[in-house]
Amino acid sequence: MPDAPAASRQAATARRRLPPEARRREIVEATLASLARRGARDTGLRQVCRDLGIAPGLVNHLFDGWDAVLRAAYASLWQRFDEALRDQLARPHASAAARLEALIDWYFSEPWLNSDYAGAYVALWSLARGEVDISAPMESYRRTLQDRLESLIAELLAERGSSITAREPAEALLVFMEGAWMQMATGPGDLERGRARHLAMLCLEGVVAKLERDSGPLSGR
Repeated sequence: MPDAPAASRQAATARRRLPPEARRREIVEATLASLARRGARDTGLRQVCRDLGIAPGLVNHLFDGWDAVLRAAYASLWQRFDEALRDQLARPHASAAARLEALIDWYFSEPWLNSDYAGAYVALWSLARGEVDISAPMESYRRTLQDRLESLIAELLAERGSSITAREPAEALLVFMEGAWMQMATGPGDLERGRARHLAMLCLEGVVAKLERDSGPLSGR
């Protein structure tokens, strides 16, 4: 059996020999963990390197700077969310309304409000408002989510025989959901999951009712 120093050297060698893609994933996961635990202000390149026991030069070799690490971290969060969203949308439900309510309930569920996911997302969101250029991918991913909501709401409106388009209801619903999620993520206990789902559906129904009134035969009088 090798002695302790030899075992330590072997472990360090194994870490150094990680393939580049595996090393990139490790750096991204360590970045997300630090953002969730320490927040944006106390997470940086050197801190992540200390956590992993690697040199900053290795990170700069694998990524085009710290901003690129943060963009990769956000992409990783989105991929995790998007894969789960696709699974949620694929589940069978009796109607579009039932699918939509289930989706809203899922959006406010624990996996997306726990400290690991929500803490990292809120930290990245705060960085995107200033020093780090990740606003473009954030907006792109947000548009993808809105498009999926729009498709689902279009099904709901078709079931009801409504002639209005789904774009504005989807936009309004997403604005409410994002705001409620942020409140739940940063002030746990302030808004319960069931209450958030109920208010989201009220928001949607209110917008739909208003648009249907405006599009009616007397709307121009």
